[in-house]
Amino acid sequence: MPFPTPAHILTRPKGAWRALGTLAPDRLSALRRVATIESIGSSTRIEGSKLSDRDVARLLQSFVDHAEQFGAFTGAQAGCS
Repeated sequence: MPFPTPAHILTRPKGAWRALGTLAPDRLSALRRVATIESIGSSTRIEGSKLSDRDVARLLQSFVDHAEQFGAFTGAQAGCS
């Protein structure tokens, strides 16, 4: 397979995103959680943080637990359940 061009890379995910609509809600939720954790972890590391994705997941879960305790939102709303 030839090396993909920038246009190929930019247009290729469209089909993949459409396919996500056929996933079971629990699978989609799990993917959303992983993407959220990896995104936060990457962003904080870019800024110089030493947090691992596992550290980010624990921190995010502690925020969700605290917020749920006070009725602010559910873990599902934060992509954590």
